[in-house]
Amino acid sequence: MNSLPGFRDFYPEASPFAAHLSGKWRDAARRYGFREYDGPPIEPLELYTQKSGEEIVGQLYNFVDKGRPPF
Repeated sequence: MNSLPGFRDFYPEASPFAAHLSGKWRDAARRYGFREYDGPPIEPLELYTQKSGEEIVGQLYNFVDKGRPPF
């Protein structure tokens, strides 16, 4: 199965290296006073259109939330 365009899959073979590297980045960031924040991997379309205008809509993936009515 192929991964979704624009997203990455992390398979078990790469997990130990990725975990080690992420741990090193976290340790270095903490030493310099940074705090970790884990936000959502996707953002509302309005965030981008407010900053860049409607022309950006054609350059991004756009998902419709079927669980609630659109704005």
